[in-house]
Amino acid sequence: MPETPPAPQVAPRDFRTARLIALVAGVLGALFALAAPFLPVTQTTATLSWPQQGQLGNVQAPLMSQVPIELSATIPCSAIEQLPPQGGMLLATAPPQGDQAALEALFVRVSDTSVDVVDRNAVVASAQRSELAGCTDITITSDIDRTHAVFNGLTTETGQPVEGQLTGDLRPQVVGVFSDLQGDVPAGLAFDMEIDTRYSSTPTAIKMIAMIAAVLCTLIALAALARLDTSDGRGHRRFLPSHWFKPTWADGAVIGTLLVWHFVGANTSDDGYILSMVRVAPDAGYMANYFRWYGVPEAPFGWYYYVIQLFAEVSTASPWVRLPALACAILCWMVISREVVPRLGRGVRTNRVALWTGGLVF
Repeated sequence: MPETPPAPQVAPRDFRTARLIALVAGVLGALFALAAPFLPVTQTTATLSWPQQGQLGNVQAPLMSQVPIELSATIPCSAIEQLPPQGGMLLATAPPQGDQAALEALFVRVSDTSVDVVDRNAVVASAQRSELAGCTDITITSDIDRTHAVFNGLTTETGQPVEGQLTGDLRPQVVGVFSDLQGDVPAGLAFDMEIDTRYSSTPTAIKMIAMIAAVLCTLIALAALARLDTSDGRGHRRFLPSHWFKPTWADGAVIGTLLVWHFVGANTSDDGYILSMVRVAPDAGYMANYFRWYGVPEAPFGWYYYVIQLFAEVSTASPWVRLPALACAILCWMVISREVVPRLGRGVRTNRVALWTGGLVF
């Protein structure tokens, strides 16, 4: 009976240096990666001012975040005289006829008897139109802490200024600036708001260095681990075993179905959903899921959207943009059929029914 040849003797080697490099580089890579999200970024700020170019025309500016960080408005009381006797809208952050506009937006309304500052359907301050002789202007501010309005120059019977405020975060929703004022711009009329651009940012130098260092340290650690893998004297194995490239009937069925779905699936809603996001990203400055999360990015879980964006810059044809998804699906099937199924035991490895069942479920 032939004897089993003894295992080859492994020559003693000193792997202490490789072990030390793998440990130190791995720890540093992990620390740099953990620190990266907490390092500072450079934020792109944006503001909106009205009137624009010396004109009183309405401005449409729907905010992706719905509300600004803060806003302020100054309306000279002399502007009220430009409205007809029955009144009108001095200032609004949404079209008055819009659906639920009164519940969400800010309005400075003038009736035949009063001037009201209304935020989210709550009166902030009000004054009688017949008592505005001493009024110089109406000043409005709104931020995360409060919304305040005051009729400068007017006082109550007790000598207190005519003003009011709503405490808490009641910043109005902004879809633009709208007014019934016409003609020349009244002197002193101003509306300014700071737009929430927290997601329009670029990494600072220290953040970029940390990210690059995390990648480099990880690669160095992997190289050191590859060196340690040779300590048994067997050398490196092939990255992809030879049986990976032996096609089976199950491969033909699964990959063929994926190829058919590659074209049939173009009619699903997800294509338009994601394509709209990637088309807007270059102008928005970041990948925003404004369909669902009010413009909040899904980073880091939405990183693959940027891969689709790169393809969309070449062409937005659905078969072209869906190529990464097709490649990932085929790779997943190869891993399942070549690596996962054989490791489930001999009974599964030699049973074609199990493989076909996995293909049908996949």
